[in-house]
Amino acid sequence: MTKIRITLFMITACFATSAFGNTEANFRKSVAGICAGFTKAFGSRNAIWFDQNSTSNLIYVDMRRKKQDRKQVLEGMKNLFGNAKSVKAKVTCGAVRFLNGIGSHVNTVVTTIVVADPRGKLHTMVATATTEDAFKWDGGKWKYFRITEVKLPKWLLDGKPFDPNMPPPQR
Repeated sequence: MTKIRITLFMITACFATSAFGNTEANFRKSVAGICAGFTKAFGSRNAIWFDQNSTSNLIYVDMRRKKQDRKQVLEGMKNLFGNAKSVKAKVTCGAVRFLNGIGSHVNTVVTTIVVADPRGKLHTMVATATTEDAFKWDGGKWKYFRITEVKLPKWLLDGKPFDPNMPPPQR
């Protein structure tokens, strides 16, 4: 009788874990798809993908420890996509971790953005950012819930270093 209970418990536990999908194996299998989805969404300037793939309590933390909530992140993304003539992203997924139902991976994203200045001249901005992205299982899939910069982003404007927080030089 005890063996039957243990077997039933193990079968139930395995079924419950696989049915909910919030397992380490499931997360590790999902990382490549998440990175591909991110790349495709950036390339097509699809802010809706980020809206659908982040939790309601998404937080972005930059290197200065300044936090942005989900609304601010999505608003910034929509502004970026709206002002850009083209956007491309290349994602390199790195170390993957899983602890207590939360999956994370470190990745480096190189984003190339073409924008026009007020006179209509095109400029190319390249941003390189390294973040640790944390995910929770929500609504049947892994969703971003915390993005933390782990390295100071590097920005280039027309091949020259620049700080996007500073006003552009007067020409």
